[in-house]
Amino acid sequence: MAQTSTYVTSDENLTTYLPHKTVATRAGMGWIGKNALLVTQQYGSAVRISSVLTDMPVIPDMPINDSRCGKCSKCVDDCPATAIKGKLWNINSTREELLDPFKCRKKARELLRQRIGIEMSLCGKCIEICPYTQQYIKRNSHRYN
Repeated sequence: MAQTSTYVTSDENLTTYLPHKTVATRAGMGWIGKNALLVTQQYGSAVRISSVLTDMPVIPDMPINDSRCGKCSKCVDDCPATAIKGKLWNINSTREELLDPFKCRKKARELLRQRIGIEMSLCGKCIEICPYTQQYIKRNSHRYN
């Protein structure tokens, strides 16, 4: 069963039953950053993921249960909504311990409306500023010039 946007919808709390990032941490792809997004060693937060539920036999990687953000607070410091709380994630953390999603959404919509006149939730500052994302961009800058 593909967990696509036509199947997965968010509720009034902006949550889904089985978030893609939860599937990704269980598959060992990355951890949840202070920004409450998936962070990978290779791409930082510059990833777009989907998930597929299957009963096919697969060899899983080791699940990641703790943040690897350490003392970094770049996303916290640069969040225009001040929505990121600065707590390190672990498998028992709730999103609300890491981030105020309503504050994030409100500011993202406000910024996009001011900049290009569109009512949409899209900011991305925490993705851009992440050191893991920056390392990926630097490694691949020749592709974008």
